[in-house]
Amino acid sequence: MHLLGKAFIALALVGSGASAQPASQNGDALASLAACRAISDPASKLSCYDSTVGALLKARETGDVQVVNRGELREVRRNLFGFGLPKLPFFKGDQSQSEDADRLETKITSWRSLGYGKYRIVVEGGAIWETTEASEAIDPPGAGQPLSIRKGSLGSYVLRINNQRGVRGRRIG
Repeated sequence: MHLLGKAFIALALVGSGASAQPASQNGDALASLAACRAISDPASKLSCYDSTVGALLKARETGDVQVVNRGELREVRRNLFGFGLPKLPFFKGDQSQSEDADRLETKITSWRSLGYGKYRIVVEGGAIWETTEASEAIDPPGAGQPLSIRKGSLGSYVLRINNQRGVRGRRIG
């Protein structure tokens, strides 16, 4: 029970009965557990908990429900940095999304020149960024160097390679 209280249920697809059903049809798993709490008869309450938790565990085994802890959620958000995504329901209630949501500090794992002073850069975690403006005033990137990416204006991003002057860029993968 503590695990459910501390974790986020990302895709709640467990119904209130013993079989897994889409959350939109029978309510979500936490609502079903809350309904069990309201039962005053101990035997009925235990039976409700058993069937609801059993359905929840079965749904988790089949992949219909994913339990994600706060650390995993932060890692997902970090890996999605640079993509324009809609508000996702499984980020709801996670206060960490306001922590440096406009900045990513990472390291370069590999890079290549695109010519004309532009670069394609792969960072830790596999994200791929490209500079969109040429800058002869910065040194080329190198593997292991720090890369700071911050949100700029109008959906743009500014990449600072190895603490040098920033250049505009975009995430491509």
